Amino acid sequence: MKPRLKIAFADYSRRSFRPEANFITRALEPHYELELSDDPHVVFYSWRGHSHRRFRSLRVFVAGENLRPNWRHCDYAIGYDRTDNPDYFRQPSFARGCYGDLHGLVKGDVDPGKLLAEKTAFCNFICSNANCRERVRFFDKLSRYRRVDSPGKVRNNMQGALAPRHGQVKWFKAKADFIRRYKFTIAFENSSHPGYTTEKLPQPMWADSLPIYWGDPLVHIDFNPRSFLNYFDYGSHEALIERIIEVDQSDDLYAQYLRQPWYHENRLPDAFEPSRLSEFLCKVVETLRQPVAQRSWLSRFFPLLGKSSCSST
Repeated sequence: MKPRLKIAFADYSRRSFRPEANFITRALEPHYELELSDDPHVVFYSWRGHSHRRFRSLRVFVAGENLRPNWRHCDYAIGYDRTDNPDYFRQPSFARGCYGDLHGLVKGDVDPGKLLAEKTAFCNFICSNANCRERVRFFDKLSRYRRVDSPGKVRNNMQGALAPRHGQVKWFKAKADFIRRYKFTIAFENSSHPGYTTEKLPQPMWADSLPIYWGDPLVHIDFNPRSFLNYFDYGSHEALIERIIEVDQSDDLYAQYLRQPWYHENRLPDAFEPSRLSEFLCKVVETLRQPVAQRSWLSRFFPLLGKSSCSST
């Protein structure tokens, strides 16, 4: 019989997050009988508020964006950073099972001619956040060479071509179906930081569209850099666009990218195996320690004192 574990979730989006079914519950369910509780053993919290501070239990900060944990308010953290801290588990958002099966990026036999025949359009750009000037500037520059289709909120030039659908799964499927006919996809993150790789890169990979990437300067550790166009290999928009034009005008060059495996040695990195997160969370639950929330007499009497529990870069 599995032991009972009381958990809670705090400061997540009420619209898109499901406390009863998510990547954390999936990792814990094989080992524990889970119970959502207002008096939990462990609370998992995000960056959208301060309600996690009312809990006196173990706190685990979960970064959904390019954010660092504030260790004054959390015992453990899950996020993007590459660190030797044993209380921190690196798991980028694309590895949390919300976007697609990472094993599906292991390539079988590739027919470049067939894939190329399916590419009826040049490049797409799907963006809803205009605050990242890097990717908007790049879109504008690449568009001087050829039209880049933009069905999103930013630089929209094809109204209604990719309307958001109800539910996360339906939306990502619609997005993948849309991307599939494009030779290239602009896959720029909203910011740049070592380790910060989101679904922006693997989504075009799932659709066999060649990603044009900017964001994580260490992305080559997780993915085969010969399988996509990486800004950090060129150092400027102009040099990257020059390479895109070269690849666009040569079927042989494009085919060389298509033949490359997405992963090193065409194998899912061990760090992204679901069992790794389960191991970390079991350590969180089973390691006896006094929660950080119980160590400070000031936070005991003023749990909402202070600023946000995380800071962005």
